Amino acid sequence: MTEWDAPQDRQRLKGDGQELPARTVIDARARSRRRPTSSRTCTWDATLTAGEPRWNASGTLGEGIACWAERKAMLSRDDVIDRVTEVLRWQAANGVLHVRSHVDVTDPGLVALDALAEVAGEGDG
Repeated sequence: MTEWDAPQDRQRLKGDGQELPARTVIDARARSRRRPTSSRTCTWDATLTAGEPRWNASGTLGEGIACWAERKAMLSRDDVIDRVTEVLRWQAANGVLHVRSHVDVTDPGLVALDALAEVAGEGDG
């Protein structure tokens, strides 16, 4: 096995430009390489809910907000975790290794926030 021979493969750059030693050397076997993909910010608690409980027939922001208010009343911890986990798997399969999230915190029970915090905690290990 030959080492992946490029200077940037042996170091990482921190935000302040300081070089750090790499933790792993990867044998790319002469394949191309690129930086990991980063997802755009997503509102994870709403992912995979299109059409639930109904479609936004007018396509307006007002109706979209009304649809979300109806769907938000149906949220459960397991519902949010299942949908978010499915989309994270899709993203990882397509090379997305960094994600950012927004979450609706207007629910007094903070169901979606707690569920997303749980999913985020699973990635720490």
